[in-house]
Amino acid sequence: MDDLDRCLLEPAIALLESLRFHFQVTKTVILLGLDDLIVGKYLEDRYRLRDGASLFQGRDFFQKLVNWSIELPWVRMDKVQNHYFPEAEDAVGIFESLDGLPYRTWQRIANRFYLGKEHKGLNNYSSALLAVLEE
Repeated sequence: MDDLDRCLLEPAIALLESLRFHFQVTKTVILLGLDDLIVGKYLEDRYRLRDGASLFQGRDFFQKLVNWSIELPWVRMDKVQNHYFPEAEDAVGIFESLDGLPYRTWQRIANRFYLGKEHKGLNNYSSALLAVLEE
């Protein structure tokens, strides 16, 4: 299951609650693609006391449900340059200053970069700068 962290709070919690029982079934693997900080915040918000205090740290609680997790590394510019920006040598400096970013962030920057070039008539450098600032 992917993008649980992109659901609204209530559907995400309902889905986790329904999966909770399946986590205990032997010879069963459940794959979840999510940001555990966001889902942890969902859990804190859902189980908050009336006075506003949280019953627990949501991320810690979520970690008790899963047996194993993999942190996906952020992607450096040199790994995406040939794929997203093969003809933008004059703008590479702007992108390299970003260090590592999530893959989807690179996708959004690339979309904004090409939108700036094609629809706004910007040169590579200006389009890159605008794409980064908008992100």
